Amino acid sequence: EARTAVGIDLYLQGRHLTHTVRDEDLFDEAVELLSRAVERAPDYVPAIWELVRAISNSKSGHSPEERATKDDRIRSLVDRLVELAPDSSYTNGWLSLFAMQEGDMQEAALYIERALAGANDSNLYLQQAWAAGFFWQLGRAEEAAALAMYAVDRDPTCTMCVNVLAGTLRQGGMHREGAEILEKLLEWRDGTPDLYWNLGVAWLIAGEPDKAFEYFDRAPPGNREMGQMFALHDLGRFDEFHTGFSKLRSDPDTHPESIARVAAYTGQNDLAFEYLEQAIELEGPQLVQAIRRGSDLYRPIMSDARWQALLDRYDTLKEEDLSQIRFNPKLPAEVVDALRPR
Repeated sequence: EARTAVGIDLYLQGRHLTHTVRDEDLFDEAVELLSRAVERAPDYVPAIWELVRAISNSKSGHSPEERATKDDRIRSLVDRLVELAPDSSYTNGWLSLFAMQEGDMQEAALYIERALAGANDSNLYLQQAWAAGFFWQLGRAEEAAALAMYAVDRDPTCTMCVNVLAGTLRQGGMHREGAEILEKLLEWRDGTPDLYWNLGVAWLIAGEPDKAFEYFDRAPPGNREMGQMFALHDLGRFDEFHTGFSKLRSDPDTHPESIARVAAYTGQNDLAFEYLEQAIELEGPQLVQAIRRGSDLYRPIMSDARWQALLDRYDTLKEEDLSQIRFNPKLPAEVVDALRPR
């Protein structure tokens, strides 16, 4: 019992870090605490689930070898969740992510329905945000926004809930509203590198590159320099943009997808497709799915015939296939009412 009590105490310390910060170094600290918690309480499902979250957000995994090691550990821990709690939201939430990564969106839908049905008070709004994000990926923006708004109204500290709501608003063309929703996070929590990056993108797309530049300047290294290129371009500071972009391209540590993104956003289509091919070779075809589902920064090249050719070559998830996915999770009565035709 004493060993289990120590494990739960370590879990609470690790959980505090994963829920209050979005900093890679502190996620590494959380991994250490939660690994010790699971050693002392190996059957404690919340600790295992929290450890998986911490590992997935930690800074390890930049090289293919590190990513493989990280993925193997996550899979092993989720297998343990399947053994201990196959019907829990903790387990089904991760299984839905694995199904999405493997391109089986129908299976992912079933897992998300189960996760939402099994959610408890401590993770209910997180699971609702995950379901809202899935609605968003399926192109069901109205349901996504209604469920995300419901979750945010009840837990404004749920960062994932806020991010999904902001994304659905932007998808619906409400770019300023999406940026403002994200900015409200700063009213109750300290800014973090990831939040600054997301705010930079939100204000950039909302047409305020000056505000975007301020937030990008506080983003993590790599994202910071890339974000500044977007803002400098939209501010008309082209000499600085060309100097900075040349430096970014010559840096061996710059990921080819970063170069592709800047080139795409700034109308350099040939360069964008050249570096996209390099990025796909490095990351695999699943990169195209992530780009297609989530980036306004690639929108300028989506009218280029090469974009559709890229999707045809690499993307197994066609728009018409997504429209056929059966996804009918049980929604709160307030959400159902909000979705009724007026």
